[in-house]
Amino acid sequence: MVAIAIGATILATFTGFILSFAPKIPVFEVVVLRPPLVWFGESWTELKIELHTEIKVQNENIIKSDVHAVIFDFYFPSSDHGDFVHFGHAEDKFQNCVNCMTPINGFWKILPRELFQVHDTIVLRIPLPNLWSIITSLFYQAVRGGGIIKVMSTGVLHLTTPSSSVKLTVTLICDTSLNLLTARLSGNDCAIHEMNPATWKNLTLIASQMQAYAVTSLRPNPSNGTVLINGKVQHK
Repeated sequence: MVAIAIGATILATFTGFILSFAPKIPVFEVVVLRPPLVWFGESWTELKIELHTEIKVQNENIIKSDVHAVIFDFYFPSSDHGDFVHFGHAEDKFQNCVNCMTPINGFWKILPRELFQVHDTIVLRIPLPNLWSIITSLFYQAVRGGGIIKVMSTGVLHLTTPSSSVKLTVTLICDTSLNLLTARLSGNDCAIHEMNPATWKNLTLIASQMQAYAVTSLRPNPSNGTVLINGKVQHK
């Protein structure tokens, strides 16, 4: 009995140790601080919206992370909740390592067990061919949701941790909500799709692959349009 008790104690301690190092998805929030700048993209096929924001990330992990590049894409449920429709592509204006393979200085340094806050500029690109359907769909959802729109997002990040010695490419799938009344985007729930250690991959290519995966393979929850149920991604 003593041996069993000791073994159970060791197992519980070891499990707790492992779980303390298991990656936890940080909760994030983006608040638009002032009216956006809007212009046409270089090819005149997209609308570019420059957003001056305050970004908050609550990091519950015990390891520091440096963010070198990040891309997020946004989707809303189709009218019959059978598919996700892509409507926006966002990047940080000041990141300088979207497709580089060797770490430069990270533009965000997220410390362990702390709330990270920064004022930053995000560039959102919306395709012009679908602009009218995007506006009408989002307006319809805003009316139904009392000013709150539920959207799904996919994210791709280049990270280093710790001390820039370990490179990671991380892809995420998140349920987010956009409050039009407060101009606030909140990450409600996220799941890691893939995590590739010791290497960086072409971030633009992975973002395109995640976009294709989202619109062809994922399905919204019929009751509320979310993609995650108990932390699990819903597939078609």
